Amino acid sequence: MEEVDMVLRQIRKAHNRPVSTKLYMLAAIGGAALKHANKIRPEIAAKLVVPYQSIICECLEMANVGSIEILLLLALYSLYDPDGLNPWVLTGILGRQIISLGLHRRPFRPEKSSLTAEETELRARLFWSSFELDRVVASSYGLPVAINDENIDLPLPGVTLEEFVASDLRYYKETLQVSRSVVALRDLEGRILQRIHLSNAAADTGLSRSDCDIIIKNLRLQIDNWYAQGCLISHSDNDKAPLHNTIPWLNVNYYSSLILLYTPSQFNSKCSRKQLVNLRRTIQQYARCALVLLEQGHLSFNRITVGRLLVIAAIMLFCLRRQRGVIPGDDFKTTEVVSMCIRILDAFPSNWILAQRVSIIFWRLHKVSSDREVQHHRAQQGSFQFSASPTGSYSILSPASTLPSDLQSPTLSPLSTRMRNNLQSVTSAHCIKTLTNDLSSLISETLGPSSAFNTIIDQIDDNEPFSEEYRWDSSASSVRSKQYDSHEYLHQSFHDNPAVQS
Repeated sequence: MEEVDMVLRQIRKAHNRPVSTKLYMLAAIGGAALKHANKIRPEIAAKLVVPYQSIICECLEMANVGSIEILLLLALYSLYDPDGLNPWVLTGILGRQIISLGLHRRPFRPEKSSLTAEETELRARLFWSSFELDRVVASSYGLPVAINDENIDLPLPGVTLEEFVASDLRYYKETLQVSRSVVALRDLEGRILQRIHLSNAAADTGLSRSDCDIIIKNLRLQIDNWYAQGCLISHSDNDKAPLHNTIPWLNVNYYSSLILLYTPSQFNSKCSRKQLVNLRRTIQQYARCALVLLEQGHLSFNRITVGRLLVIAAIMLFCLRRQRGVIPGDDFKTTEVVSMCIRILDAFPSNWILAQRVSIIFWRLHKVSSDREVQHHRAQQGSFQFSASPTGSYSILSPASTLPSDLQSPTLSPLSTRMRNNLQSVTSAHCIKTLTNDLSSLISETLGPSSAFNTIIDQIDDNEPFSEEYRWDSSASSVRSKQYDSHEYLHQSFHDNPAVQS
C-alpha cells in the first residue's frame, strides 16, 4: 500500500495533474480489501480518503461510460466505508446515469453502431455489474431498485472472441457461469423485494391466504432451483476457488434469500405458526453459514452484512413477542443464534459504530432469551439447581448453552464484555421494553424511514391469531390455558419446549 501511495504521487508529479479518479478508486478499494485481510496497517489505508461529493459531481459532468465505471466503484467502496455516503443513494445515481446513457438496452440500430463486438460486451458487463449491486443494496435496505426489470433489454454476460480463442477458455467459461448465477440471484432477490415487501397493499387486498401461499411457494421453488444450479458449478476446494464459486458463499446467499422471502411484511402479515418455525430455522442456518465464512476469512465486513443482521434482530424480536408457548416441531434455540450473531458483529473493526449498535441490540435479545431458557429448564426439572444466578446471569462463552458444539468459543470484544457484565443486573422486562423502540429507531436511521423492514416493528405488537390450520392441539393446550391468561406470562413463556425434534 505504501508503494501504491508512492506511485500515485509520482503520477501526480510527472503529469502535473490529479491522478485519474478511476485509478484512485481502484487503489482505495484495494486498500480496503488489504485492510480487511489484515495485510496492511489501518493508518496506511486511511491515507486514501475518498471525496464522495467531488467524485459524484465529476461523474455527473462527464456523463459517459467512464463515469459509470467510477460511480460503480464509488458505490462499491461505500459498502465498506462505515462513514461513507448511503450506498442506496449512490446506486440510485448510478442507475439513473445508466438509463440516461442507454446502457440497459441493446443499440437501436446495431448495424450503424460504431462499437465493436468486444466494446458492446464490455458495456453489457458494466451494466450487469451495476444491476447486481443495485439489487443487493435495495434488498438489504428494503427500498426500491433503481433500474426496473421492464426497462432492461440486454443479453446476459457472454464470452468475447478474444476470450473464446484464448488458451484458458475454461477459466472464462467458468467465470461466465458464476457471473450469470450471481445475476440470477440478484434478479430473484429484486423480484422477491418487489412482490413481498414493496407491492401495492390495495392490490393485494383481494388475495386470499391460499393465493399468497402459492406466490410464496413459487418464489421458494425458484430459490431452491437457483441453489441447485449453483451447487453444480461450485467448487469443493474453497481455498483455490473464487469466493462466489464456493459452497459457503452459496449457502449464505441461499438462506439470505429465504429470510427475505419469509420476513414479515404487509403481504404475509398473517403469518402461520409453521411459517414462523421456517423463518427461525432459516435464520439459524444463515448465522451458522455466515460463521463459516467468518472463520475462513471470507465474510465481508460491510453494510450489507450489518444490515442483514439488523433485520434478523427485528425478526427475532418479532418471534419473541408473537410466540405463544410451544410450537410443534420447533427446536429453535434463540440464545444460540443470538450468540452467533454477536460473534459476527464482534469481528467488525472498531470503527464500525453501526455494528456495535446492532451488537447492543443482540445482547439485549441474548439477555431476554437466556433468562427465559433458564426459567423453562427450572420449570421442567423442578428442584434442579442451575449454575445461573436468580437474576439471570449467563455467559456467551459457554458453548454448551449458547453455541453449537462444533463452533469454538469466541473471545469477546471490549463492548461485548461490558454488555455481558452490565446486563446481568438488568431485568428481561426492561430489555423487552427498550428493544422495540431502539430497533425501530436504528432501522429508520440506517435503512431509511420508508424501508419495508420497518413493517417488522409495526407488526410486533399485532396479536392477530395464527392461521387456523396451525393452531395448537386442544389437548396439549388445555392444561396450560389458565396460565396464558396473563399478558405478562405470555412474554415469559417463549421456550416452553425447545427440545422438540425438527
